[in-house]
Amino acid sequence: MYTKKILTATIASLIAGQVMAEQVFKSDTTTIDVYGDLRPRFRYDDPTASDGLKKVIPFGQDVTTEEDGDQARQRIIPAYSTTKIKKITAEGSAFGFKVQQQLTDDVYARGQIEFKWDMTDANAQAGDGDLRTNYGYVAAGTAELGELKLGRMQSAQDAMAGKHDFSYELGGASKLGNAWQGTDYVDNAVGYQWSDQGITVMLQAQAETEDYKDIDIGNRRIMDKAKIKNGYGAGINWDSNFGLSLSGSYTRIKIDQNAQEFIRKSDGSNVEITRLPDSSPTIDSASVSASYTIEGLTVAASYSAYNYKWDKEGVKDTYDDNNFESPDGAPTPTPLGKPKIEQQGWGVGVRYAFEEYNVGVYGIYDELKTKYKMKIQQLPDDTELGQEENLKVMTFGLDYGFTDQFMVFAEYAHSKTDNYAGLSSDATAKNKQFTIGTRFYF
Repeated sequence: MYTKKILTATIASLIAGQVMAEQVFKSDTTTIDVYGDLRPRFRYDDPTASDGLKKVIPFGQDVTTEEDGDQARQRIIPAYSTTKIKKITAEGSAFGFKVQQQLTDDVYARGQIEFKWDMTDANAQAGDGDLRTNYGYVAAGTAELGELKLGRMQSAQDAMAGKHDFSYELGGASKLGNAWQGTDYVDNAVGYQWSDQGITVMLQAQAETEDYKDIDIGNRRIMDKAKIKNGYGAGINWDSNFGLSLSGSYTRIKIDQNAQEFIRKSDGSNVEITRLPDSSPTIDSASVSASYTIEGLTVAASYSAYNYKWDKEGVKDTYDDNNFESPDGAPTPTPLGKPKIEQQGWGVGVRYAFEEYNVGVYGIYDELKTKYKMKIQQLPDDTELGQEENLKVMTFGLDYGFTDQFMVFAEYAHSKTDNYAGLSSDATAKNKQFTIGTRFYF
């Protein structure tokens, strides 16, 4: 059954970017495979917020206040809404091609490209949907020596982390992973992968990327725009022959961040500005994950850590009039220290497969703590910003496999975020989520 195959799939097959494939061409030296999956599902979200959070964030719009005719702008906390969401989506559906050619008895070359899109999106039906390249690379190698890749590929951390996340959609909050962190996919990259006797090793290096916009860490807007300057990552996984699987990864990314203003506020005579000059923050991330399977039972645990360090100090300027665009005799900036952020996430999961009935049940717990050490970020009305946000998520799910290619699932998750965006202790956000959907693999 399909659910059992997912549990027993090796890391090497997952890294290859496909669960199953249809061979559409084969000759003595060349094979062409086509694969993909369709993911239609219904999703319901019921977010709520405490009174303390409602006082700070105007719901459904960016935070903007007016003081004495001057706009006190802050882009620290993105818009938050308590509007219930009911939607049908197929976001994340994918299809891809894999072409492999045997160059000699030992050496092969292969190319792979995979696209993702939402087949239920109105724009997609009109021919202008969000069709994007998920992976696209060329590789060459041998079974003994491993292979070298060049292009856009899955990151080492995405491949190795999060063994505890058995969910299809709602779980895995502690795993983290974003393209701008180099821990989802990696662009403009070269990679090496080697596998033998249950061990898989991945090494990657990444060159400069295009700009990423509206970057949040936790529930704070940290960067309006930034791009990866360079980076590298490594990961290792071991699958034993007695049900134990262990993995670990490490990634370091250097970011180019444009100068950014965080807040302007005025009391009618003075204007105060906090800002960060052009800077190059460094992101260090690591993960360890383990799972053990016996009969139909699998238990797993994961840990991830991210450290963000800036190389420039934030500053605060105070002007004695409102003509701050070209002030007469600008003051000496007050240093606010180099910003730092730390994130730690851990998760545990349990899954039991009733193989006789093609049914699987699972439960997942995720916790993610974000510590902000940023004097540069202030709110216009002097609302106190704390230093820690804590997210907890409990997820339960059930799946049923009709065949190896077609299955259905249902999930429920309850999340609670204390000290939302590092606000006061009475700023709490909660969300109840439910989804029911299908997966069709080909």
